[in-house]
Amino acid sequence: MARYNYAWNVVGVSNSALAWIRTTTAKDIRIWEVAVYMSGGTATATDVGVGRPAAISLTPTTVVPIAEDTSAGTATCTGQIAASTKPTAPAAYLRRFGIPATVGAGVIWSFPVGIVVPTGPAELVVWNIGASTSTFSGYFVYDE
Repeated sequence: MARYNYAWNVVGVSNSALAWIRTTTAKDIRIWEVAVYMSGGTATATDVGVGRPAAISLTPTTVVPIAEDTSAGTATCTGQIAASTKPTAPAAYLRRFGIPATVGAGVIWSFPVGIVVPTGPAELVVWNIGASTSTFSGYFVYDE
């Protein structure tokens, strides 16, 4: 297995997906770390969460994650911040965090044994639970 990183940046929409990572029909992944922080705009306090969406996205705009080891192959899984239909909110969150109204505030969630996102396609989503429309940034660290 090789380790990959997917970094993202997006203007948040209230009660909506900020970013997500998607598996393919051929490979599952193990998520080790997820981060999200308020990186700009008008800071407004909000809650964010990470979880498995109730329904995955349709026609996502893909970003190819970057391998930490340059000898590793190109990632087969993809990252997204846009789609014709974004994923829906998770029925239950694996983690939640209240981001204060301060640019630069955020959270890094680590998962010591990893979260498996199965062969699918299947997704793990970072969700803006609150009403903030600030700019958010973050990343996923995973193995595939």
